[in-house]
Amino acid sequence: MSDKISIKRFDTGAVISLDSNIVSIGRDPASDIFIDDRDVSRRHATIEHQGSDYVLVDQQSTNGTLLNDWRVSRPEKLRQGDKIVIADVILEILASRPIKDDSTSFRQKTGDSTSFRQPDSTSFRTPHESAQIDNSEPERDNTHFKNPMKTGAPDLSAIPGLNNATAVLIRHTGRNQIMLYTLEQNSAQRWLVGRQRDCDIAIEDNAISRQHCLIQKHGDRWQIDDQQSRNGTYVNDLAINMTYLSSGDRITFGNIDVIFLPLS
Repeated sequence: MSDKISIKRFDTGAVISLDSNIVSIGRDPASDIFIDDRDVSRRHATIEHQGSDYVLVDQQSTNGTLLNDWRVSRPEKLRQGDKIVIADVILEILASRPIKDDSTSFRQKTGDSTSFRQPDSTSFRTPHESAQIDNSEPERDNTHFKNPMKTGAPDLSAIPGLNNATAVLIRHTGRNQIMLYTLEQNSAQRWLVGRQRDCDIAIEDNAISRQHCLIQKHGDRWQIDDQQSRNGTYVNDLAINMTYLSSGDRITFGNIDVIFLPLS
């Protein structure tokens, strides 16, 4: 494909970069975009690359797929600004731009001098498996998506929709897939991370507290504060109450690891 498009998922804030000929959406956890809602069919809809276009196809779902408030009854071509609505989830189509080469991919090239800072090999944190569940709510999976970028290169300029972001949290979800959580600019320069849906960064994992940690920007410095979370906040495998962040730091909350990357 010569053109890529991205999707912003409003309920999680994730920016999903499409990098396959068919992207599946549904309640099946194996879906590229997983939506855990009983109003969503297991195989609800697909976004398919056809020629030079991307089209939305409803897969005979029980409750239907909306495109700009119209129920989809046939394959519909997608354009910048289109909004797909499935149950209570809104997906917005972001601007596409040509990707001329592979230079913004997250797979590391041999000899690439740009890499994220690696944590000290001495770890004091409890292994992921021992993280306590914060309450008895059922565990929910997270949206997975494929992305063409290399893990060694911090240049995200090929991904649309980041113009208003001041930093991103990069989560590797396996099999060369990543998820981006964006810290969008705001006057307070504070971003709350937690399981609660009104957090600035909402992550559905029961080992994450409702209000887990706070990321703040003071001038040119970035600070992270644990919010008395049950399972703690870790930076490069060290439990913290408060510390300053550097580009490439690995942050862990609950069972989730992310790489911190400031954009400004």
